[in-house]
Amino acid sequence: MGTAIGLAPGRPVISTWRRNHEFADTLKIVVPFVVVTLAALAAKPALLRVLFPATVCLCGYRLYKRNEYHYLSFAMWIVMLTPLLRRLVDYKTSFQIQSLVLLAPLLVIWIPMVDLRRRLAMSAPMVRTAILLTVSGVVFGAGIGVIKHPNLSSSIILSAIMWVGPMVLCVFAASVTDRERLARVLTTTIAWGVLVMSVYGIYQFVAAPPWDTYWLKEVNIGNFSPSFGHPEPYGIRVWSTMNSPGAFALFLSACLLWLATRKGLIVSIANMMGYIALLLTLVRTAWMMTALGLLLCVLTARKRPSFKSAASGVLTLGLIGCGLLYATQFPKVQDRLKTFTSLKSDRSVGERKLMYQFMEKYVLSTPLGDGLQSPAEYHGYLLDSTFAELFFMLGWIGGICYAAGLGYLLLRMVMSLRRVSGTQAGAVVVTLAIVSQAISGDILYRQGGVVLWLFIGIWASFVSRPGSLPARSRFAFAGES
Repeated sequence: MGTAIGLAPGRPVISTWRRNHEFADTLKIVVPFVVVTLAALAAKPALLRVLFPATVCLCGYRLYKRNEYHYLSFAMWIVMLTPLLRRLVDYKTSFQIQSLVLLAPLLVIWIPMVDLRRRLAMSAPMVRTAILLTVSGVVFGAGIGVIKHPNLSSSIILSAIMWVGPMVLCVFAASVTDRERLARVLTTTIAWGVLVMSVYGIYQFVAAPPWDTYWLKEVNIGNFSPSFGHPEPYGIRVWSTMNSPGAFALFLSACLLWLATRKGLIVSIANMMGYIALLLTLVRTAWMMTALGLLLCVLTARKRPSFKSAASGVLTLGLIGCGLLYATQFPKVQDRLKTFTSLKSDRSVGERKLMYQFMEKYVLSTPLGDGLQSPAEYHGYLLDSTFAELFFMLGWIGGICYAAGLGYLLLRMVMSLRRVSGTQAGAVVVTLAIVSQAISGDILYRQGGVVLWLFIGIWASFVSRPGSLPARSRFAFAGES
């Protein structure tokens, strides 16, 4: 036979003809969506504030029903690019603090809710247990918020939707049957996404495009404005297509760690550009997260690399080295690197210590918490810590429920680290690296929550579940690689 036949539990045979047909069907959905979006941006940009979220929902739902793998790719692109579109719309019309455009990523990751019951039934029991605990914590925090702040009910409900959304994506990933295909589609999406975001981030740093400088001038964040840099060439702390340097650095770091377990020319080029952009964010915790993740990749490597893999690794390291050498020539990067030798006297470290001292007293004196909401600061302290946010918003009961559910999954992941490899090991490495950011960043919702829960779901998709054979029971006549 001219076509190899592959057969393995969880990896159904998909012919080349069928893949091409699926790709053509996807293009029929995505191309009109892109054309309509670009046309509206050029002719009626204000219309996009309503049109874009609506068309994203429609396009995402059609993709979800036709091809769940392409749906995930579409959802990731929406998460990566929507904040940039928001800035373009604001630049062409007028600045809005709360833009409806930003609803698009939230709505698209909620689409699997249409058959959540089936998805949960297809997931491993541990996923259902953990999701029950974490959602219970969020519901408790939302209830306290409505009681304490009845005038902010709509904002509290939106916050609850933001917190639960990434968990929906986790259940979706955990219930996918052909997990290796899911990993391949995700790798392709991430590789091209990192390349696009990194190239734009470098352009943003060098050229300071007017829509970004306009947005930076309009954002009223008081004493925290220096953390975004200055609206001039070589003065911006890169946030690329996202809304802040911290969110971009966290998302980019997670993607780079996933690519560290993959190979290919595009992956190597994306790595080079990605590490340049990561340095230009000036986010030290993301640098340390990446270093920790790369160390875990080395320690968990189980197979001796082939000559091809070694050559690909050398190429990738060479390109990354060139990129880092280029990025470290900028004075801002050099100054940021020097701060590692004087962290005790660093201003941001001191501010974070004061925030933790204040939040410790508040949490101990307010066991029910302040309720679920989205405050950027509280009493002058910037809330950029997952621990602080968790117990400040959800209280002791809600915080313990959420931490128990997430901690249960993380414990199972750590316990499996010595016996897993490939895609599953890569998902564990990325997840543990993201969790290391909890002390100094938001990892439970927005972009950080998306990558955290997505990779937890990818890992969980390999766990034995009802109706599936054990992962070790694999066989093939001729493989689909």
